[in-house]
Amino acid sequence: MKKVMQGALFLGLLAGVVYVIWNLRGTAPEEEPAASKAEPAAARPARRPAASSSSAAVDLPGSPAFAEDRDPEGTLQLEGQVLAEGDLPAGKASVTINSTPKRTVTAEEDGSFVFDKLVGRTYILVARSGDMAGGPVMHQLTASSEPAVIRLRAGATLEVTVVTAEGGKPLPGATVGIRTHEKRQATADARGKAVFRGVRDGGKVVVAWADGYAPSRRFVSVPRGADAAVTARLALRKGVAVSGRVQDSMGKPIEGATVAARAMADLHGGLSRKAMAPVKSDASGAFTLAAVAPGTYRLSARHKTHAPGTSKPVTVGTTPVDGVTISLEAGATVAGKVVSVRGEVVPWATVRVGPHKVGLAGRLSRFRKATADAEGAFRVEGLAREKVSVAASAEGGSSKIITVDLTEKPTQEGVLLKLEHQGIIAGVVVNGAGEPVPEAQVSAIPDVFARGAFKQLYMRGLGGQLTDGGGQFKFTGLPDGTFRLRVSRSGVSRRLYRLNRGVEARTGQKNVRLVLEQPGSLKGKAQDGDGAPVKAFTVTVSEPPGRPVVDDQGRFELRDLPPGTYDITISSAGHAPAIKRGVKIEASGTTDLGSVTLSRGRSVSGTVLDARGGPVSGATVVVGKKLVGDGKSMLADLGRAFAEASGIRKGTSAEDGSYTVSGIDAKAAQLIAAEHPRLGRSAAQPVAPGKEDARAELKLLPMGSLQGKVTFGKKPAGGVMVVATQKGSRNQSLLVTTDAEGLYLFERLPAGGYDLMAMSKAGLGGKSGGAKVVVEPERRATADINVEAGDIDLVVAVKGEGGAKIALSQVFLFKGGPSPKNGKQVQEAFLGKAKGGGAMMAFAKGPGGAEFKQVSPAAYSLCVLPINGDLHDASFRARLQKHADKLAVHCRPHTVTEAPSKQKVEVTVPPMAPLPEEKPEE
Repeated sequence: MKKVMQGALFLGLLAGVVYVIWNLRGTAPEEEPAASKAEPAAARPARRPAASSSSAAVDLPGSPAFAEDRDPEGTLQLEGQVLAEGDLPAGKASVTINSTPKRTVTAEEDGSFVFDKLVGRTYILVARSGDMAGGPVMHQLTASSEPAVIRLRAGATLEVTVVTAEGGKPLPGATVGIRTHEKRQATADARGKAVFRGVRDGGKVVVAWADGYAPSRRFVSVPRGADAAVTARLALRKGVAVSGRVQDSMGKPIEGATVAARAMADLHGGLSRKAMAPVKSDASGAFTLAAVAPGTYRLSARHKTHAPGTSKPVTVGTTPVDGVTISLEAGATVAGKVVSVRGEVVPWATVRVGPHKVGLAGRLSRFRKATADAEGAFRVEGLAREKVSVAASAEGGSSKIITVDLTEKPTQEGVLLKLEHQGIIAGVVVNGAGEPVPEAQVSAIPDVFARGAFKQLYMRGLGGQLTDGGGQFKFTGLPDGTFRLRVSRSGVSRRLYRLNRGVEARTGQKNVRLVLEQPGSLKGKAQDGDGAPVKAFTVTVSEPPGRPVVDDQGRFELRDLPPGTYDITISSAGHAPAIKRGVKIEASGTTDLGSVTLSRGRSVSGTVLDARGGPVSGATVVVGKKLVGDGKSMLADLGRAFAEASGIRKGTSAEDGSYTVSGIDAKAAQLIAAEHPRLGRSAAQPVAPGKEDARAELKLLPMGSLQGKVTFGKKPAGGVMVVATQKGSRNQSLLVTTDAEGLYLFERLPAGGYDLMAMSKAGLGGKSGGAKVVVEPERRATADINVEAGDIDLVVAVKGEGGAKIALSQVFLFKGGPSPKNGKQVQEAFLGKAKGGGAMMAFAKGPGGAEFKQVSPAAYSLCVLPINGDLHDASFRARLQKHADKLAVHCRPHTVTEAPSKQKVEVTVPPMAPLPEEKPEE
């Protein structure tokens, strides 16, 4: 789903910026869980699992991290079995369940395990035994649910090296952890290395810390298989202690508050997964963060009975900081009962509480999740005094998402959540021959282009289940709407599962037919121009992220690919990418690409100079189609997928300042820039496409800084992304996130002029605000941004000429013009107008049209870009991006009047013209 977003949004915002926005929301540090309702094969081999009567629900991977209240003690047992290859019992395997708190047990000799005193809800289970890993498996526990099965398979090896940021020396004794469903930690050896075996494939967040050093994190993508090996390097910066006190509004100490430091200049500063080393306050309210790296931070605190709060900005240097105060207001409370549609109490229902309006970064610290007790009663304390959304889900039903205003009345008792959504989507999964497929994994995701889709995703979770012995599945408790159903075999990598386009279905359909053909495989060999094997490379199927491959003979094989037609890209450092278009994967077949030659590509050489013209050694030089940084660096750590999509290549300047960066795609325009931690950063220079090697002299500019505040309708806008673009460097962007008070900070910016842009809303659309500012060397500039908030709601209905079908449209409002003619021009227009606060964008699908909220009365240019094609097809999305200048945009003037408060306009446009045919190779 997240990849659909990336492809769909490319016209509305700078492509690199859009990728970052959704990747932050959608990149999961774990594989999407497989559903589980099957019985242990060794225990009851003759029976198939019964059809599920409800949809299990877990939080969508990459969605806001709900702070979970401790589970009440329940009366249910979750039984299961761990199986090794060949369905043999895996005795003594460790099994972890994501109860709150998490629990781990050791399986018996026959692989069986039991977790007791649980409440009825959906759990995620993982298992590990030596080099074998299993799960995550999603299991909905009820009084009558079947046992869970976790199947082990060979895991990969992950080697993490921890070094000092100052000098790159190994840090023996550092602690290294993998953020997974289970707790995995190791101690670095004398070489600073820690090795983890039996690591399941997928995205992982690797963390390291050591005495006197601030913790560091990075995202690592782990391939599948026992022969897969991944290395990661984390550089730790020296830190100093930061101490202070947590108190209430009367100045009294608060004990047991969780305190963490969030870097204001970090792109992820507002995201809970980037919080640094949380600690607890003691009886006097005192806390100490042992090691915090230099920078500016907000210290945040959470407490079970108080509203979340933050300190004023704290600047950390080389000496310890003391006296930081974090004041917390008395928390608000939502309490009530969950009942069925007939008014009967529903025990153990899951209750989610989130902010009424979800900002761009989701205001992640304000999402809470609790479990109702045996009488259906729930109580969530320690909430912020604001409007919140509340919803409940349980076996067979879900409630409406209701709004509770805690602003004036912070304690709201008697909130009734009725599970009145009883919608059903049911059907069958069959194979290519039309035969039913048992134990197939089916997921149901709300239509991401529908109104309120993001809130639905966050507040209801993700539905998933396994088919029964007859291939039947049934989702219940769904609200009315459109869903995308996807099917795969349990255990298939999420990176490959996402290639499945799925089938669209509406609530109420009971005969949906999903075809699950046998997967195919892709193999080949990567070699250089001399025929020598390329030993380390990445194979990407249609779009990032790809699969990293390390093989002395350059061989690769990707299994479990859904049948279809894909574009295959093979890339390696030092080589230009090789693209094979229109590669067909047949069911149960193996497509052999043979030997794929990676050319040397272009190189860019030159010299890095300081502000006085002298050579600079040790500067990092980066080349890419897009460069996206944060408030401290020209290139933010956005993971391998972004680096692949942008064709990032790196080099380091020598003693004489010279550098060479090779392996650059000759067919694409590039940017090049250099940065030194002390001497500054260059402006990004364009590198035009061409076969010949290029040269660029990179002169470092002195650094300044920038701070400001973002408001929406003059009110602080927390969790909003601010984009800074240096004049003349359109495809280089720097991004930070505002804190709860709307403050943002760029700690390091090269001197010069900048355009600033902030978007008011998450997801597929929003309003923009902008500003212009000049940053001077060694000075801090200030620029506030207000996103204008009007009082008109406008709906734009899109129809096709002559009754033609328009599958989806991207609709733009430009205040006072302009009138772009194609997709490339509309992107440029959006960027230009957004910086001045004069651009809005939304999507229109179906009769509901595109909805624009809080529009100001004015004259606009209303532009529609129709899209006909399946945006769930990765190849189609890639072609849309490639041929943006061929996509027609239709504009007309439109005036939003001062009344009425709700307005509607209908626009008729022709359907999208077919895209140009692709050549089989590039």
